[in-house]
Parts: sequence; C-alpha cells; structure tokens
Amino acid sequence: MDQDKTKLPGCDIKAKPHVESRIKTLKTHFQTVDEMLTGPNCNGFGWDVQRRMVTAKKPVWDAYLQSHKEAISFRHKTFPFYEELCLIKQLKKMETSSNGLSKKRKKAPTSKDDEDLGQAIKDAAIIVANEMRESCRMLSQAITWSRYH
Repeated sequence: MDQDKTKLPGCDIKAKPHVESRIKTLKTHFQTVDEMLTGPNCNGFGWDVQRRMVTAKKPVWDAYLQSHKEAISFRHKTFPFYEELCLIKQLKKMETSSNGLSKKRKKAPTSKDDEDLGQAIKDAAIIVANEMRESCRMLSQAITWSRYH
C-alpha cells in the first residue's frame, strides 16, 4: 500500500501529511520548551512535574518573551511530552557517543542534531501508531467476543 494513502486506524485521515505535520509541531514545541529550561537564557525557569509545564515568575517571563515570542503559549500551557522527548534526545546522544562520533568533546547543537531529534520523534510516533493499531485490534476482538458471550 502506498504510504501516502495509509489511513490512521479508527479515523479517516491519512497518515501523511497529518502525522508528519504533528511531528514537526511537536519537535518545534520541544525545542522551544527545552531552550527555556536548558538554554543560555534559562535563568529563573523551572519545570513543574505535576502540571507538566514550564514555571517562572512574571518578570522572568516578561523579559524572556521580549526576544522569544514563540514561547508565549507555554506561559500557561502544559507540554505533557517534554520528559519523554528528553529521554529520546538523551538516548540519541548516547547512541551517537557509543558510535564514537562525540566521545571527547561536546559539540554545539547543529542541524544534524535537529535531524536526529526529528528522526527519534518519527521513530517514537511509529511505535505509538503500531501500539495504537494493536490496541484497536485487541479492543475490536474484545467487543466482538463480548457480543457473543
């Protein structure tokens, strides 16, 4: 089956371009939040594990948003995937290190790092899609079984 025409299980939308668009958005949001929490201008920002959102006092937000308009939505918005995406990013870095590409010195982030993160997110999305497909199949079987038993 042509990948461009593959539909997501349980709905009538095509995997491409919808999934690719969602991955791109997720990657952009991750980079925005990660920059606030780990970047050079991150003084005063924190992460609320319970609410899964960036925290900071009003003056910190006001100063940061002067030059980072893209971050405004995260002032009051949760980002529930941040910790999981950090794990993916860390695994990719470990994988790169184990391949001998960056053992001695830390390199500055590059577009290659962005590509690796993008690929890691795509890989995770494929895993999630496969799990959803299997869950849908199992649920369908359970519903069918319960109708006749």
